[in-house]
Amino acid sequence: MGDRRRRGKLIDVLIWELDWGKDAERIAKINPDAAFLKRAPVLDESLQYIYAAFTELHDARTGPRLLLTEIIAWLDLQGITDAEVRREYYTLISILDEAWRNWAEKKHADTVNAGIEGQMG
Repeated sequence: MGDRRRRGKLIDVLIWELDWGKDAERIAKINPDAAFLKRAPVLDESLQYIYAAFTELHDARTGPRLLLTEIIAWLDLQGITDAEVRREYYTLISILDEAWRNWAEKKHADTVNAGIEGQMG
């Protein structure tokens, strides 16, 4: 799978999880055949580790963006020492972090705009 495609797949899964994750679990219990559940993007096994790394780092984030030092510390704790693998993790985790920040900014703007429209209406 090419780099661009791998990045796109990771971002697709992240956005789907952000948009539907909590609701998807609840809906799946009620209607496991719901159409949108079947459209959920699925990661290859090779990308699952990177996605899991991002979610673990994200859950422990200390600021608005994940820092290089946080990612390096996580890689060290996992015993990942190969320079090429570390570079790939860093690149893809950074891309996911940027996608998360963009999603969060858009959600915030949508919420603010909905509030303004509600006050005007």
